[in-house]
Amino acid sequence: MLMSLQIHSMGEGMGVNVFEMALKVSTNFKIFILFFYFFTATLGAVFGLSTCLSAQVREEPEDPLNYFIGGCASGAVLGARAHSYLTGTTACLGFGITAALMKIGNKEGWRLTGPPKL
Repeated sequence: MLMSLQIHSMGEGMGVNVFEMALKVSTNFKIFILFFYFFTATLGAVFGLSTCLSAQVREEPEDPLNYFIGGCASGAVLGARAHSYLTGTTACLGFGITAALMKIGNKEGWRLTGPPKL
C-alpha cells in the first residue's frame, strides 16, 4: 500500500512537470506557427502580385512565363529572408519551374492522381 502511494504521488509530480513543459513548448510552438503562417502568406501575396503584374505588362494573361516570374519572385523573397543567395536562386528556379509546369499541366489537362479519363 505504501509503495503504491509513493508511486502514485511521484507520478502526479511528474505529470505536473510534463504539463508545465508542454505549456512552454506549446507557447513556443504557437509563435512558430504564427510566424510560419505570416511568412507563407507573404510568399503567396508576392507570387500573386508578381504573376498579375507580369500578365498586365506583357498583355498575355494565360502564359506560363507569368507564373514562372511569380514563382521566381517568391523564391527571391525566401532567399532574402534566409540571407542566402544560393537559397534564393534555388528557390527561384524551383518555385518558378513548378508554377510554370502547373500552369502548363492545367492548360493541357495533365492528371497526377485519380482514375483515367475515358
